[in-house]
Amino acid sequence: MNGTIASRDADDRFGHAFEGPSRIFDFTLLFEDSFLVIAPASLFLVAACVRAFWLHGAPARVVLGNGRLYKVVSSQKVQQESA
Repeated sequence: MNGTIASRDADDRFGHAFEGPSRIFDFTLLFEDSFLVIAPASLFLVAACVRAFWLHGAPARVVLGNGRLYKVVSSQKVQQESA
């Protein structure tokens, strides 16, 4: 019973390693959540926002035309023939 209480207390500590009476932690949960989950997710969100603003101001590279329509129709015919 005493080992489980020490383990719960260890998870609330901020640090990369903890050696308690019941086991040795490689990463505590608080450290793991902070550096291995929150930090990469935040960096991804910032990068995604920057990329979205970058692409918003860029001209469109895809031009709609008859060639696109021909590709869609021909791919539908091929799928129907193979089924």
